[in-house]
Amino acid sequence: MARLIIPQWTRLEIPSGRRGFVDAIIPPAEDFLMLIDTEAQTPGEKEFSLALNPAETYDFYVDWGDGSGAQHITSSSPDPSHTYDTAGEYEVSIAGTFPQFYYNNTNPHRQEIIEIKRWGDIQWSSLQNAFYGCSNMAYNPTDAPNLTSVTNARDCFNGCSAFSGALDFSGWSGNGIKDFRNFFTSVGSAGSITSINLTGLVTSAATNIQNMMSQTSGLACDLDLTSWDVQNVIFARSMLINSAVTSLDTTGWNTGSLTSLEEFVRGTSSLGAWIGHENLDTSSVQTMVHMADASLLGANKVLDLSAWDITNLTNATLILSTFNHELKAGTYDTLLVNWDAYGTSGVTLGVAASKYSAGTPATARANMISRGWTITDGGPA
Repeated sequence: MARLIIPQWTRLEIPSGRRGFVDAIIPPAEDFLMLIDTEAQTPGEKEFSLALNPAETYDFYVDWGDGSGAQHITSSSPDPSHTYDTAGEYEVSIAGTFPQFYYNNTNPHRQEIIEIKRWGDIQWSSLQNAFYGCSNMAYNPTDAPNLTSVTNARDCFNGCSAFSGALDFSGWSGNGIKDFRNFFTSVGSAGSITSINLTGLVTSAATNIQNMMSQTSGLACDLDLTSWDVQNVIFARSMLINSAVTSLDTTGWNTGSLTSLEEFVRGTSSLGAWIGHENLDTSSVQTMVHMADASLLGANKVLDLSAWDITNLTNATLILSTFNHELKAGTYDTLLVNWDAYGTSGVTLGVAASKYSAGTPATARANMISRGWTITDGGPA
C-alpha cells in the first residue's frame, strides 16, 4: 500500500534575497501502518475501530485501506470506527498528531489487528496500554517509533500472544521511559519467539521493570540485557516470572537503587544460566522472597549469592522456591560466613535443601539465628 499522502501548505521565503513569499508543499511524513482482519475474531465482522485515549489531543488522518479516502479526525471520543463493505484484511494507515493508541484490553476490535508493519514518523506521547490485549497482532516493522516524549510504556504489548520469530527492538531509544511494568507480559506462545534484541531499550530514566517480561512462555531464547542502564531501577519484582527464557545475562548491571528481587526469575523452568548474577549490587535490596527456583539449581547448582550485600535485607523467605534443590556446591557455607558478617537481624531465609558444613559455617549460621534469623535449609552436611 502507498503512503497516506497528506500534503501540508506553508509559506517559504523566496531565495536569493528577493522580497516576498510563495506557497509550497512540504513532503508528507511517513505514516503508521498496520494490517487488520475484521474477521480475525468474529466471522462476518465488517467493523474496525481505533482506540484513542480521551485524555490526549488528536488531529490526524486515517486511511482505512478500502479506497474510501482519508478521514480527518480531531476528537478522541468516541473511538473512531469504520464499517467495510466486505469483511476481510485491510491496511490501515495514520498520519498527523496521534499521540497514543489505547486498546487497553477493552476495545472490542483489538483482536482484529494482525500486524504492525511500520511505526512511521508519528511522535508518540505514551505507550501505556497501547496494544494491551491485541492477541492476534504480529510485530514486523522495519523501523522504530519516535519515543522522544514517552515516559510510560506500561502494558504496551501485554497479552500480544501472536508475537513470533526474531523480534528486534534494538532501534528503540527509550531515553525518557520510566515505567516498563508488564511491557512484554504474556507475549508469544509456546516457544514462538526464537530471538529478541533489546539492546539499549532500558536506560537510566527507568525506575520500574516489574513484571516486564513475566508469563512469557513464548520467549524461548537467550536474553542478553548487558546493554541496559538500570542504575535508577527501584522495582524489579517478578520481572521474568514464569518465562521460557533459556539464559539471562545481566553482566555490568548497576543495581545500587534496586529494593526488590522478589520472584525475579521464579518459575523460569528453562533457565539454565544467569550470567553476571554474582556481582549484582544488592546493598539496597530489602526482599528476595521466592527469587529463584529449580531451573537455576538442578544438577548444575549454578546460583551463587555468597557475595551479595545484605545490608538492608529483611526477607529472603524461600529465596529458592523449590525445596529439593540447592545452591551451587560449597557456596552456602560461604554465604553463611559472608552474610553473618553484616550483622543483619531478623531476616527469614529459605535455601531449600542446601547443606552447611561444621566449623565456621555452622557458627555463622548459629550467630544469625541468635540475631533473630529464621533459617530453613537442608541441615548439616
